[in-house]
Amino acid sequence: MDVFGDVYPRMVFQHDNGNSTFSIDNQTLPVSYLSGLKTQFTQFSISQGSIVIVSFFPDALKVLFGVDSNKLTNEHPCLNNFAPKSLTNAILESFSNIEKIEHLNVFLTKRLISSKSNLDFVFAKALNCFGDTTNENNIRLFRSLNGVSERQLERKFKINVGISPKQFLRLKRFEKSIIGLKASTKSLSELAFSLDYFDQSHFTREFREFSGMTPNTFRNKNIITGEGNAILT
Repeated sequence: MDVFGDVYPRMVFQHDNGNSTFSIDNQTLPVSYLSGLKTQFTQFSISQGSIVIVSFFPDALKVLFGVDSNKLTNEHPCLNNFAPKSLTNAILESFSNIEKIEHLNVFLTKRLISSKSNLDFVFAKALNCFGDTTNENNIRLFRSLNGVSERQLERKFKINVGISPKQFLRLKRFEKSIIGLKASTKSLSELAFSLDYFDQSHFTREFREFSGMTPNTFRNKNIITGEGNAILT
């Protein structure tokens, strides 16, 4: 399984009779783990088993688990370091998806209610503002209008999301490029221009960085993407 770069952290449960079925570079992953934001293309080796994946908004790890998100970027730490082992046991022992969802709803609702993280209004405003833009000039405009320095904004993003505002916009732009390649008949140069890339070569280079392939290869293959345009088979 190939995993593209994206801005959505995840909580993953995967097993076959209690044994892990996921590995990266011959390193077996925990049966349950948190997955921070991905800033690079990653190849997973998978054997047959059961998989449950919970996908979050970009800032959820800080809110739900109280951990600075930059500590989890491109990492896959064991979930038991952040949640009771009983949660993993409950998911692995459940017989139906409805039962698994009930366990997850109870756990996440309790975490959200008891969250001690104070809302950072400047960060929340920036995250909302940058959700639809692909132009890095908007970062400078936001800082100017809200009286926040480059260093302050970068620190807020790294703590709450895991990456800098510029990296965040690059990944959001990559996400939009996948949608464009799948749904549009625009040429690569037209698509690059519409997404504020300097030129087509810049688009191709960045797309390969996050996906491991060129835009043309992606467009010509019958590739299935998961939510967030991150996971494909």
